[in-house]
Amino acid sequence: MEARVSPPPDPPPDARLGHQFVTLLERTSDFIFFKDRESRFIFCSQSLAELCGYSDWRELVGKSDADLFPPEIARKHLQEDAEIVRDGTGCQNMVKPYVDHRGNTRWVITCKWPVFEADSGRVVSICGISRDITREKHALDALQEHVLRSEALLRSAADGIHVLDMKGNVREVNDAFCQMLGYTREEALKLNVAQWDAHWSEAELLTERLPSAYETRQVFETRHRRKNGRVIDVEVSAAGIEIAGERLVFASSRDISERKRSERELKRLAAELLEADRMKDVFTDVLRHDILNPAGAIKNVTDILLSRESEAWKLDALRRLRQAADNLIEMTQNAARLASLASSGGLEFIEMDTRAVLQTVVPDFEHKLEEKHLTLTDRSDASVHASVHPIVKEAFVNLISNAIKYSPSGSSIEVGVEDHGESWLAYVKDQGPGVPDAHKQTIFNRFERLRKDGVRGSGLGLTITRQVAILHGGQVWVEDNPSGGSVFILKLPKSPASQRSDTTVY
Repeated sequence: MEARVSPPPDPPPDARLGHQFVTLLERTSDFIFFKDRESRFIFCSQSLAELCGYSDWRELVGKSDADLFPPEIARKHLQEDAEIVRDGTGCQNMVKPYVDHRGNTRWVITCKWPVFEADSGRVVSICGISRDITREKHALDALQEHVLRSEALLRSAADGIHVLDMKGNVREVNDAFCQMLGYTREEALKLNVAQWDAHWSEAELLTERLPSAYETRQVFETRHRRKNGRVIDVEVSAAGIEIAGERLVFASSRDISERKRSERELKRLAAELLEADRMKDVFTDVLRHDILNPAGAIKNVTDILLSRESEAWKLDALRRLRQAADNLIEMTQNAARLASLASSGGLEFIEMDTRAVLQTVVPDFEHKLEEKHLTLTDRSDASVHASVHPIVKEAFVNLISNAIKYSPSGSSIEVGVEDHGESWLAYVKDQGPGVPDAHKQTIFNRFERLRKDGVRGSGLGLTITRQVAILHGGQVWVEDNPSGGSVFILKLPKSPASQRSDTTVY
């Protein structure tokens, strides 16, 4: 009969534990160690050996931290070990730097415990475990830096920043928000939006405004009530955010009380301006009808009397009266034209031959030219086509009329239109007294004349001419005539960019 072979006996429990523990030491990524009372390594994990630059953990047996780490780090480790042996208490979750065998600074979190002798209770050794948290430490440092930067931005922002939950409770505020409403930070953090918003009801805020702002970024105006009860106008920018699964509304408020006051003042001024404009129109109608009609009647009666009178003193008086009536009619007509131009919001431009327009004006002055024995010569280029409004004729009339008024008897006047590429230019040269440099700008002001003795006119002709230039996007000015006198120049673009609204008359 064949003998039965018994299986080998199981190893004792301590032996099995030793094998498993050695396997743990060789495979774990944590730094596990056991030290004697003098802080010399009894055994440790393979990962700690490799950290210190050794290929096998057994090479560390009998060595202390002073043999493995820089002096300052080793000193701290040995001091901790001595306190554990002395006091019999461990230390938990210590975050400490260390330098690996390549010279790189890294971070670990460490726990150490004393190991007691079973019979005497005396501390016989120290065990510990460290885990590398370098990646986590760097991430935490970056997060803390981000938090500090965000907090700095939040605190330094000029607008009143506040974060609300969906019930309207304040979760965060910055200094500007507290200053705007007059609360301390502690007080502000206890507020609900319904306590300071003076525009919407609590129900509207919670059921409409906050949900709407969370879904879509919004900018709107409302009113905030300060701690002292004063209400201010604000502009709010709000948007939804989610932090740790919680829905929040991030908002910033800007005090626009001054802007709203300015807007109200502008509206008041606009209303006054509108009323003033209406009164100007009324005055213009008065000029056109209630003054022109009697002035025209005076002139007609004067002409009849002149044809019947023969006595010299009566004829002189009647001529003076007719001249006064002519001046009144001209001034009234020019004032009406100026008022009409000043209220023009824009002009419709049409293609016209500007030389032809000038030529239609010249025959109207034949009688006045003959009275003063003046010669008018047209030296225009060939036809110059441009987009203009028919009121440009008013400018030609005023410039030629002005030249006739100031030209001495028997002298000559030269007019012309020239092509200047993108623009065109009209000029009127006279041989009058000229315009001093100090007055070359002021003569275009209303009722401005250098010489009033013996010169007929309302003082509005050049102002009207300048207004025509402005409406066309051009300009008018006066230069000295090399042969004596003045040269008035009107320069306008051939294609005005748009209908202009800057029609202010100075």
